[in-house]
Amino acid sequence: MKVSLLKDDVITNDKGGNLSYVHDVLGLKDMSELSQILTEFHFTPATFKENKRDKEHFEQLQLVHLDFDCGISPDEIIKKIHFHQYVVAGSKNHMKDKGDGKGIIPRFHVFIPLDSPLTDRYSYSEGWLRFVNSYGLNTSDSIGKDPCRYYYKHSSIIAVNNTGSPLSSYYFESCYQSKVLSEKYHGLSIQSQMKITRTPIARVELNAIEKFKRSKYMKLLESRMSCAGGRYNIANEIIGGMIKCGVSAGQGLELFQQYAAFYKDGLNAKNILKRFQEWS
Repeated sequence: MKVSLLKDDVITNDKGGNLSYVHDVLGLKDMSELSQILTEFHFTPATFKENKRDKEHFEQLQLVHLDFDCGISPDEIIKKIHFHQYVVAGSKNHMKDKGDGKGIIPRFHVFIPLDSPLTDRYSYSEGWLRFVNSYGLNTSDSIGKDPCRYYYKHSSIIAVNNTGSPLSSYYFESCYQSKVLSEKYHGLSIQSQMKITRTPIARVELNAIEKFKRSKYMKLLESRMSCAGGRYNIANEIIGGMIKCGVSAGQGLELFQQYAAFYKDGLNAKNILKRFQEWS
């Protein structure tokens, strides 16, 4: 994944300054490498054409970022994302009173990788909103949906996890596509919607998620994973079906979380990932 760095001499202590340009782009292979730069550099998770940091020059982003400044503890957030890769880093004013009336509280940022870069900023922003709602992360500051946001160098690294799964870029892209279609069809009759969307199915090249959703394994995920008994063997069959359809491990976890009623209580994300690794 690629991130952009900002020079010390362009940023003031109050986090202001000349922030229009980034000065370098750095490639990182995992969350450990990300954690090493967070306390040393000011950075933005995105890269930009001509290094100009604005929405019009946005190029790509492969890190979902969250900002917590409300008093919630890092441990509470980690419980909700523990099966993903992540870095949790203390902000400049972590466990300090910065005079905003909140006193001495945890103030930290969370970074979670995507399985591939997003090149559309609208997909990131819309996917971010759906992501925080579905994971119960609504206490995050909404500024996290800005793909061009920059972060002042961090005061500490609170936690690093390299063993989980990344988030699905497809999920973020599909959230935005869903919004666009919803706005397009708003107020239209069912018959009108059908005329707009009528395309010969045989001519459409389905992506991995769509292939899986049209397979028998999707029915197993929705029905057999929502009732007690035999879920381990059924899960194995479903994962095998996901792999046949080309679904990645990260996408598979997203599907289990979304459609399997017993996912959080009865299934272990690490076991699912292990099966993907062994069988792919």
